[in-house]
Amino acid sequence: MEIKVKPIDKANKVVDAATADSANLVGGINFTFSDSLQKSLEQQATQQAVNDAKDKAQNLAGAAGIGLGKIVNVVENSNQPSPLMMTAGVAGKTVRPISSN
Repeated sequence: MEIKVKPIDKANKVVDAATADSANLVGGINFTFSDSLQKSLEQQATQQAVNDAKDKAQNLAGAAGIGLGKIVNVVENSNQPSPLMMTAGVAGKTVRPISSN
């Protein structure tokens, strides 16, 4: 089942309501941005990355005593991290199975 909750501060109430109605397993919770906010943040990050790359290139060129020309090549690497699953045992908690007996 997928449930989208806005605003985020309502998420606990949704989980509480589900568990109060006999749900005994809640997992795979993901937090994401809206598509428009995600796009805006990616554009800002790209602009900042380009500015940082230009600054670094300028510093390297200055240290080497050479000048820079125009940018001739740009390569974008998208290294998006994968969500890591953590079991309660790894988090330092004891996992107790729920019995139907």
